[in-house]
Amino acid sequence: MPGITQDQIASAVRWAVTALSAMLSGFLISRGWATTASAAALTAFILGLVPGIAAFIWSMWAHSTTSLIAAASALPEVRSIVTTPAIANSPQFAPDDKVTSQ
Repeated sequence: MPGITQDQIASAVRWAVTALSAMLSGFLISRGWATTASAAALTAFILGLVPGIAAFIWSMWAHSTTSLIAAASALPEVRSIVTTPAIANSPQFAPDDKVTSQ
């Protein structure tokens, strides 16, 4: 079975944000701490803010130098990647014979 894909992670984040914001709104309304209108506004705020922050964090991680090198190394068409010794000797690339240093 292949590893978890970016689409699966994005789907899980979308589901979690939707479910948790709905649960939070229901909890606040049931306790009398919020009106339906204010809970709806909070839910809309959460549904807009959290995916944006999650996408930003994911993008920063997915486009880091080591992530890009790992993605390129995973392609069967790529035979060799020459990089700096610090990156090539990092534990992430130790078992990968495609990533070498200058």
